[in-house]
Amino acid sequence: MDVWLTSGSMLNKTNIKYNYKPKIRLKMKLLKYTEKSLLMLMLACVFMISACKRLPEEDVKLMNDANKKMLANGVNNATLPWLHVEGNQIKDEAGNVVTLRGFSLLPNESNDECGTCNTKPISELLALQADTSKGWFSRVVRIGVHQAYSDPVAAFANHIDPFVQQAISLGQYVIVDLHLVSNYGTGGTPQSKVLDFWSYVAPRYANNPQVIFEVYNEPINPDTWTTWKDFIQPVIDTIRAVAPNNLILMGGPQWSTRVNEAAANPFDDHNMAYVYHIYPNQPASTSSLDSKFGNAANSIPIVITEFGWNADPNYSDGVTYGTSGGWGKQFRTYMDNHPHIGWANYIFDNYWKPQMFDWNWNLMSGENQGKFIRDWLFEKQNHNQAGGFIPGPQTAFATQTIPGKIQAENFDNGGQDVSFYETTYDNQGGVYRNTPVDIGTTTDDGGGHTIGYINPGEWLEYTIANINSGTYNVNLRVACGDATPGRSVTIKLDGVTLGTITPTNTGGWDTYQSFTLENVNINAGTNKILRLEFEGIGYNVNWVEFVSGSGTPNEAENLSKWSNGASYAPVNDLNASGGAWVRLAADGAGDFITYTINHTGGQTNYNVYLRYLAGPNRGQCQLYEAGVAKGAIFDQYSANVEYKELLIASNVTLWDGARNFKFEVTGKNASSSGYELSQDYIKLIAMQ
Repeated sequence: MDVWLTSGSMLNKTNIKYNYKPKIRLKMKLLKYTEKSLLMLMLACVFMISACKRLPEEDVKLMNDANKKMLANGVNNATLPWLHVEGNQIKDEAGNVVTLRGFSLLPNESNDECGTCNTKPISELLALQADTSKGWFSRVVRIGVHQAYSDPVAAFANHIDPFVQQAISLGQYVIVDLHLVSNYGTGGTPQSKVLDFWSYVAPRYANNPQVIFEVYNEPINPDTWTTWKDFIQPVIDTIRAVAPNNLILMGGPQWSTRVNEAAANPFDDHNMAYVYHIYPNQPASTSSLDSKFGNAANSIPIVITEFGWNADPNYSDGVTYGTSGGWGKQFRTYMDNHPHIGWANYIFDNYWKPQMFDWNWNLMSGENQGKFIRDWLFEKQNHNQAGGFIPGPQTAFATQTIPGKIQAENFDNGGQDVSFYETTYDNQGGVYRNTPVDIGTTTDDGGGHTIGYINPGEWLEYTIANINSGTYNVNLRVACGDATPGRSVTIKLDGVTLGTITPTNTGGWDTYQSFTLENVNINAGTNKILRLEFEGIGYNVNWVEFVSGSGTPNEAENLSKWSNGASYAPVNDLNASGGAWVRLAADGAGDFITYTINHTGGQTNYNVYLRYLAGPNRGQCQLYEAGVAKGAIFDQYSANVEYKELLIASNVTLWDGARNFKFEVTGKNASSSGYELSQDYIKLIAMQ
């Protein structure tokens, strides 16, 4: 039969945060028993009640014996170090700063309440949120119990310990959360009930460094810090009498938002951090978060054990409605700038709001929190973790040499923080390699693959097997379809910066240009690490090439030249290579200027470089040599007036005699105000 129990002491937060019901349903399905089996059941109940009345010392001894048996079976076998508070930080036994990052799970007792959720077992969700092969890098999980807490024995056996043991076996820290949302004391949750719960639960995890105690999820009123301290101090004393080393998380009045009061008047406890809960009904600006918990976090350790948002109204409400691009991005930026503050996202489920999944278990994305949180955990998977980060091996994916061309997609094996740093879990190109780095296809330079969807702070590394000493031009092959500012690629070799390239609009996402660092001196060596560090967004990188030899500039103002009618003239400029550059006053596609270079030395293959003055009125151009197009169309447009050197064609064969280099206007991009071209010098570098 179904028994319906109504709680008179609990306050629910319906229309505030949770999908709590005013009535709490506890379904007790009784089987039909024979008289003999019913008698046996009654005797068993008498025995359980008798056992619960044992003295605490006997109770602890029995649980210790049980723990020994579990350890022998490989259960409850802690693999992580103890955590302790030091100043405003949480650290492990070796002194490493630890930032707890992970999820809250739905209390098991509420897992059958949703009629539209296609419910999954809590054990399945617990396993998923720690499954790195599926992109989940949660390092702490929060296991809650709410209405069932009033029977600690049953709550522990059915709703807490099975999941705590599972989390321990998964190598996670686990927060045992007494998930009460209520007034406390007179007219609210009695102190005796909280004491009963922790008197039973705390000794059972006293010897496990992976278990953390969150003593009371969200007390509401009285909203007085000293009253709250008086209420909860006996609970702390009870826990510490049997569990002196476990980290305690302490909430406070008004749904755990009173950490400023905690900073001014903290508990006298050697290993306690304080809890703050926040949703989009509280702004996420820096000034707001400073005042809410950031200033307090300068003096006391703080963990945000609840936060989250969704934009879809089916999965949010007046408290939890927010967007990833608005509230979520602001909150993350703040938290990343305050890395000693840990967090547990709410909630790894599809029932209580704000969910990570929709009712059919699709990961929420877009302006909803699901994918955003998964990518955040992925990016920070090795940051401030217990035991410190011990990098795995880094090995070459392909043999690389200098001089030579290094395909961007052939970065080393090793993974996040070892051979690459990626900000999103999904390979958005989805080709070539099974890795989170975004790899797509290209038609540039013979086809192949390219790195795309670049975000600020990402990097890639390559093991260079052999380097010949020399002076090199370093060419970076880049495509970008707009003039978004802030793009740059810094090239480093064994930690030494060779230079930084600033890509500009090339006219399309698969229209590539080679941007060049000139005259880079590199010493000989073996097994050196080349790193490409990316800033800005919205560009693709095909390859980086090291070309030996410096070449001699052929100054445009000194060469023989002619045009098809468009006027041209040298422009004096102290910043130009020879003191002047040539301006072609083109007014449309088809205008061109041709330069003659007298070549000697026999048949030779060259890389052809052009130095030019880019600007906001420049057009797009194609190089022709002996009437044949060489290289790809390139764009001289730039929002700023600046000199650039560009590899405009590779493997151009020249014979002795007068060789004609024609620069023809092919059009302009939408941002440009004109079709003009400029030439400072043409440089020929013989290929090795």
